[in-house]
Amino acid sequence: MRNQSVLFDLDDTLIHCNKYYKKVLDTFIELMNDWFGEHGITNQQIKEKQLEIDIHLVEKYGFSAEHFPLSLVRTYKFFCKLIVKKIDKTKVKLLKELGETVYSQDVEAYPNMYETLERLQKDGHHLHLYTGGENSIQYKKIKHLGLEDFFEERIYITKHKTLQALKNIVFKEQLKVDETWMIGNSLRTDVKPSLQIGLNTIHIPCETEWKYNIVDLNIKPKNIFYTLDRLDEVPDSIDQGIKKRLIYE
Repeated sequence: MRNQSVLFDLDDTLIHCNKYYKKVLDTFIELMNDWFGEHGITNQQIKEKQLEIDIHLVEKYGFSAEHFPLSLVRTYKFFCKLIVKKIDKTKVKLLKELGETVYSQDVEAYPNMYETLERLQKDGHHLHLYTGGENSIQYKKIKHLGLEDFFEERIYITKHKTLQALKNIVFKEQLKVDETWMIGNSLRTDVKPSLQIGLNTIHIPCETEWKYNIVDLNIKPKNIFYTLDRLDEVPDSIDQGIKKRLIYE
C-alpha cells in the first residue's frame, strides 16, 4: 500500500470550535436583548447583523483574533446608531472581553481523534496539519492536545485559508496530487480549494456549521471525493481510495 500525505484541518475537524463561539453568542444575544429589546430589536436581527459583520471582517482580515470580538462591538454600535442611543464605553469594553473568551476555552478533541491519527500514522501515512488563525492561539491548542506528536514540523497556520495558501503547501512540500488528501469540515476553506487543485478530498460536515464555511462547489472532482459522518471513518476510506486507484492503474 502506498503511503499517502494526509492534510487535516484543525477546528471542527479534529477539535471542537463552533460550540465555544455559540456559547459566547448566546450570552451576547442576552445582553443585547436587555439593552435593545424594549426598542423592538429582535434576537434574529441581532444574530443576522453580527453574522454579516463577522463575515465581512473575516473576508477582509482573515482568521485574526480581532475579528470576532470586533464583530460584537460593531453590532452593538450599529444598533446604538439605529435607535439614536449613546454608545457606552463600558459596554464596548465588556463585549470586547466577552468575544476574547472564545480563545481561552479548554479545547476538546472530537471523538476518536487520537485513535484515528494513531491508525493513520501506524499505516505509514505522512500527517500534516493545516489550520486558520493566529499562530499563538492555534499552537496553544496544538500543544494542549499533544498534536505535535503526530504532525511534528508539518504544521501550517495562516490567517487566510485560500486556494493559494493550499497550493503553497503542496508546492513547498512537493506533495503528489494523486497521493495527497485534504480532510476538513469547511466547504469554503478546505473542500473547495482541495478540489480545485485536484487532491483527494474528504468532507466531514460540522453538526452546526458557520455560514461563512458554506459555499456551492460546482466542481467535478479529479480525484477521490468522500463525504463522511465521523472522523474515525477516515482511515478505512483512505484505504478504500488507494485500492480503488490501484484497480484502475
